[in-house]
Amino acid sequence: MTMDEARTPLRGTRWRLERYGPADGPITPVRDATATFDEWTIHGTTGCNRYTAAFIQDGEQFTVSSVATTKMYCAGVMEQERALVDALRSARSLTLAGGRLIIAYAGGALEFVADLPSNVALDGVATHRL
Repeated sequence: MTMDEARTPLRGTRWRLERYGPADGPITPVRDATATFDEWTIHGTTGCNRYTAAFIQDGEQFTVSSVATTKMYCAGVMEQERALVDALRSARSLTLAGGRLIIAYAGGALEFVADLPSNVALDGVATHRL
């Protein structure tokens, strides 16, 4: 486990999509999209629908399979949803650094930030309010 993984672990952390697409023209999501990793699955929201998928991680190499989503229609968000699902299906690598999660795919990257509760700092130290 790297120091970054100890501070903000991949599994169990809720990740919020900050931008996606090619490096020379990243797109800001129009609605919050999320990712949460369990032992062998990733699940979250696309900004409209919920999704779930299986994944395999071997070092930085990362592949996703069996992506399934619910089927609601949300005006203005469907392009984002298609981009997110297509990106997951073509994922190649995963990098975790400084409270950020980057999933590289054919054509760009999904960039997530840790969406931590207000009582948890990025260094993993919990604070408690009295």
